[in-house]
Amino acid sequence: ACIGCWVTFHLFCFAVLLKNMRKLEPLYVISSILFPIAISFIPLITKSYGPTGEWCWIQIKNCGINYLVGDIEQIAVWYGPLFIVLVLQSTVMVAMMITVYYRAHRKSDENVFGREQHKKAFRQLLPLVAYPILFCVLVIPMM
Repeated sequence: ACIGCWVTFHLFCFAVLLKNMRKLEPLYVISSILFPIAISFIPLITKSYGPTGEWCWIQIKNCGINYLVGDIEQIAVWYGPLFIVLVLQSTVMVAMMITVYYRAHRKSDENVFGREQHKKAFRQLLPLVAYPILFCVLVIPMM
């Protein structure tokens, strides 16, 4: 999820703000490694890890009784960030596509070369709209 946020941020800066953010790429890589490691320590600190279930090592039952902390941690560590990232990425993608489409098709005295660059950028960004859709199709059924 972290790398998806950084990719969306990078594309937004490049396509909408017209800024090249290559100098932040080391931050993208480092945070994409450290953030999941930090999140995985939450159940370790609360001693919620247990035998693997269907997909998650966080216990939802402890000695035959429901383990509320496990449910809360599953939502806080996986489902919550998952849906927040999905909504934010989708919103930014739509805003980015609308902006680039508007720049490519506006009728103004702008030179043709600039408009052609925006049309090319729109064609290159269009396939990226599929990522949030694929995310929904592939991840939501696993829940």
